[in-house]
Amino acid sequence: MKNITSLFKYLLFISLAVFASCKDDDEDEEAVEVVDNLPKSGDEEGHAYVDLGLPSGTMWAQYCIDAYKVVINDRGFVDYEKVIDENGNETDGAFRRTFGAEFHGRYFAWGETKGSKNSYVKNEKRDKEIGDLDLMDDYDESWKGGKNELYANLVKNKSEKTDYLWDYYKWGGTGDHINKYNTREMCGVIDSILQLESTDDAATVNWGGKWRMPTKEDLEELVNNCYWVYYNNYNGTKRVGMVAYRAKKDEDKGVVIGIGQYKSADYSLNDPHIFFRFSGFKRHINTGKGERCLGTECSVWSSTLNSVIPTAGYALTMDNHKVEVESCDRFEGRPIRPVFK
Repeated sequence: MKNITSLFKYLLFISLAVFASCKDDDEDEEAVEVVDNLPKSGDEEGHAYVDLGLPSGTMWAQYCIDAYKVVINDRGFVDYEKVIDENGNETDGAFRRTFGAEFHGRYFAWGETKGSKNSYVKNEKRDKEIGDLDLMDDYDESWKGGKNELYANLVKNKSEKTDYLWDYYKWGGTGDHINKYNTREMCGVIDSILQLESTDDAATVNWGGKWRMPTKEDLEELVNNCYWVYYNNYNGTKRVGMVAYRAKKDEDKGVVIGIGQYKSADYSLNDPHIFFRFSGFKRHINTGKGERCLGTECSVWSSTLNSVIPTAGYALTMDNHKVEVESCDRFEGRPIRPVFK
């Protein structure tokens, strides 16, 4: 009997030890870095920016244009800010929005100032997998009357771009014809304009102030001077993307810590950084192939034309192991991360 009791105690001890070991492993796997207040250096025209210590002194926006989620009040309705009009009357103004890099921004074709915020992913399971439900998930066709109808109309009628094709592109035409920003005779009248003018700069038009779209040189400076880290659950939001940290050492500049690699313990989300969510890009919406690389890649436009291939502009592109500046078709829809200095 004594031997049986001893055996029972031994097995119990082993079981508890295994359980504790498994529990620790699970906790390690689930450990997610979360901070209450993401660092910012200031605000310009109401939008947060971060100083990444870049040689040029360029400041980068904390999030992309229209990267927000609408605030829902405790009654389940869209919340509105109260506004006093010129006659002193209190009215419902704009709906409240929470801005953040974890939300999708608006997608723009290169050189267009109106785009689309809507996601064209209609599969609910896929939406949840890629965290896409923050895209107008509070819009419901069945809403009738009051504030919700007002909001629904705002969403539906906000000049949403219906497709991303050369034929639907503001500066495009038949074939490879280009109406503006052209360096090749075969594409139309040559104007040799290599940088977007302010009237065609989505950051300047939508945000005002000193904001503008980054140039190709701005993108290259960001790539070469930041410490880049892949995150599969940024700040506990379950959003996937790359973080560009302000480099603490020269040897960290331009380093990319991809999937399966470990970042330096010297860096945390309390340090100056910006996050690029893997929002993919838009192309050929009406063909059913409109969402490309959602959850696996990111790209944001620059204001710089490819002088050799004028049907393309430069963009910052990244996936789970690399960050680079590439040339992309002008008609494609991509987010925009504004800058200023």
